[in-house]
Amino acid sequence: MSIWFGGKGIANQMLSYKSDTQSYLEANNQVRVQLSASILAIKADIKQQAGFTKVSIKTADSAIKKLELELRTTDIAAIETEITQELRLDLPTVKRITRYHFSD
Repeated sequence: MSIWFGGKGIANQMLSYKSDTQSYLEANNQVRVQLSASILAIKADIKQQAGFTKVSIKTADSAIKKLELELRTTDIAAIETEITQELRLDLPTVKRITRYHFSD
């Protein structure tokens, strides 16, 4: 019985302890992950009716075989610009290794 009262007292003390939880519960912060992988090919599937482009990136990395992006544009110049920004590649490389597929 004394264990129950002692446990209850400790539990009440722990539950009433004030702590700064804001630094632990901030969920609106986005984390940017930078991966280094050799990119072999990029396929951009432009969905004109829906107004977005699905981009598939094939890599030579043994752990990461494929990456996918979804871009809210169907303009080829904008697609290439966003791919260069996301993958940190230069524009001539993106133009050389990207293949486009148009669908409705």
